[in-house]
Amino acid sequence: MRMLVNLAAAAAVSAMALAGPAAAQKSTDPAQDAEVIKVYDNGTLKPADIRACLRQDQRLGDLEKRLTDYQASMTGHRGRITALEKELDRRRKQIDGTDPEAVKEYNARVERHRTMIDTYNDEMLPTLDRRRDPAVLWPAARSVIVCAANYGPEHDPLDDLAQGDRGAIAVYARNRDYHDLLKKRLKRLARWIHEDLAAEVKVFVDTAPVLEKPLAARAGIGWQGKHTNLVSRAFGSWLFLGEVFTTLDLAPDAPEADHCGS
Repeated sequence: MRMLVNLAAAAAVSAMALAGPAAAQKSTDPAQDAEVIKVYDNGTLKPADIRACLRQDQRLGDLEKRLTDYQASMTGHRGRITALEKELDRRRKQIDGTDPEAVKEYNARVERHRTMIDTYNDEMLPTLDRRRDPAVLWPAARSVIVCAANYGPEHDPLDDLAQGDRGAIAVYARNRDYHDLLKKRLKRLARWIHEDLAAEVKVFVDTAPVLEKPLAARAGIGWQGKHTNLVSRAFGSWLFLGEVFTTLDLAPDAPEADHCGS
């Protein structure tokens, strides 16, 4: 019940605050006290309760002033932060404007990376399991025969760069399509395995999701260098690769060690 009385008194005090500071002054006149009680809660409160609430209202007024001062301080901080943001934006524009070519190159690099990510998501992810494990690509396979052909030219291709009036063509693209050339040779090998050894075969030259460089390293042809290409001590790093998957259970060759830095 005491809480209910105090809440009613607080409502009375709020009305007195609206009436002005004169209404909040203490009174020694019982008739005036009776009038206050009659106005604010129909005679249910005692004058002492109202005076206590007035004192509490004074403390609330002090708190409100402190809050107002704090809000004013925060407004000042916000102003300084806004000024700093504007200065930072101005300097950023200055930096961007000093070298527009650098900005253009950066944007182009971002687009290239975005294209690579899109390509990976569209082409690599759907075939990831088959790339990891040849047995997923063809469950009947027991062995993979990896073949390599060197396509290095007879002369140093760097000499072509001295001929400024001519364009330089990538070495691997200067002759007939290696897919056709290498696949014909692998098919002859596969036909012999099928006819003479009664085994099933499948031939791949960039025609299936095969991790050919790791397979070639495990087959002992070479090792993957820091540039990710396959490197052979006997044939260099300009190698075309192709694979014959077979149901024959063949003994594997020893894998090639990594000789980079040795």
